[in-house]
Amino acid sequence: DREEWRMALGLLQRMRREKIQGNIITYNTVISALEKGAEWQKALAFLSLAMEQSMQATIITYSATISACEKAGKWREALH
Repeated sequence: DREEWRMALGLLQRMRREKIQGNIITYNTVISALEKGAEWQKALAFLSLAMEQSMQATIITYSATISACEKAGKWREALH
C-alpha cells in the first residue's frame, strides 16, 4: 500500500510538471491511496490543498480522509 500512495503522488507531480490541472477526482484518488498507506497526515494535507484550490470536496473526499485518520487512531483530527 505504501507503494500505491507513492505512485499516486508521483503521477500528481508529473501532472503538475506537464501543466495538467487536477480536479477533485484526482485528489480523491491520491487521498484514497494515502488512506490505504496509513498516511493520515498527508491525507489531511491534500484535503486542505483541495480546499485552498477552491475544489468542491465530495463525500468520497471526506470519507477517505476520515478513514485515513481513523485507521491511524487519529479520529479526533478528522473532526477539525
